[in-house]
Amino acid sequence: MDEPAGRQARGRAAPSHASVGHASVGHGMPAGGDGPARSSYSRFVSFMKFLLPAAAVVLFISLFVYSGFFDRDDKLDITFRDIATQNDDLRMVSPRVSGLNKEGRPYELNADTATQDAAQPNLVRLENIDADLKTDEANGWLTLNAARGLLDTDRQTLKLDDKVDLFTTQGYEFHAKKADVNFDKGTVESDDEVWGQGPMGTLRADSLSADNASETINFSGRVKATIYPGGDAGSEKGQDETQAGTPDDQNEGAQ
Repeated sequence: MDEPAGRQARGRAAPSHASVGHASVGHGMPAGGDGPARSSYSRFVSFMKFLLPAAAVVLFISLFVYSGFFDRDDKLDITFRDIATQNDDLRMVSPRVSGLNKEGRPYELNADTATQDAAQPNLVRLENIDADLKTDEANGWLTLNAARGLLDTDRQTLKLDDKVDLFTTQGYEFHAKKADVNFDKGTVESDDEVWGQGPMGTLRADSLSADNASETINFSGRVKATIYPGGDAGSEKGQDETQAGTPDDQNEGAQ
């Protein structure tokens, strides 16, 4: 399997200042409006669809849970360096799972350790999660990294803490301090700062909620987007800083 190229940060740092606002990114475009405001909003929606593939995030973590991480399956290539017990907990060292998803795309999932709680077998603590998934694009990959995770198989939830990073080979990246995933509902939420950047611009917000079924992403709190005209991340001129939201919201909330 070719080495994914999305592991390193790319582009410029996100702006440190922010405007108050709210954004909801999905399939639709706002009704009414024209001129520069509508053009900026259109570019912003296109930018966000590439920058924050919520469905891909849910897919990544769903693979980690339902790929048979603790249940051996002949269809999976599962390796690990060692199995040990620590305070009666089952601990797997350097677990690695690889295979093909239902679309036939290869994936690989790794962690430093996976520890199953002996008193609460439904709880599994994961350390230094690293996942790679092939995308539709030629030589395209998505890479997800997380420092820690607590998986609850009964509630079908996964809490990612400390640091969550998503990279693509197209040069886009997304970062969060933490994220809560609900597999039953197909949602990803973060009530802490989130930020991202790529060839088309940068974005930051105070919180995020994504729904896989509706393919929508909602940003709340202080939301700020900077769009590079022509998608040139290296351009220092003519940067278009856009308040996240509809054109009316942009004009109303800008400071």
